[in-house]
Amino acid sequence: MAMRKTSTAMMLALLAALLGACSGGWWPFGRSEGGAARIPAGATEYSCAEGKQLLVRFEAKSAWVYFPDREFRLDQSAAERYSNGVTTLSLHDDSVHVDTEGKRQFADCKRKSP
Repeated sequence: MAMRKTSTAMMLALLAALLGACSGGWWPFGRSEGGAARIPAGATEYSCAEGKQLLVRFEAKSAWVYFPDREFRLDQSAAERYSNGVTTLSLHDDSVHVDTEGKRQFADCKRKSP
């Protein structure tokens, strides 16, 4: 009987430790409980129409786009355009926009002031 109580206590302690580990991790758009947003190193933060936020990290011939549910790379296809065939990021003067399958996903995005 004592062994069963010890095993149960150990299992509960292990479960508590595992659940605590689930609360960490990288999430660029903050947390619902008010945690501070984390921006990937080198990424530029944009404020877009409809209150949307966009994170983009530019490299030599590509751009990484960070959506809340995924991140992906777009290759440079023209001087101010990056695409993977499905999603296109275009730069125009001081704003950017993102189209996916021909539909505007992020419009009139302006670089956030530091």
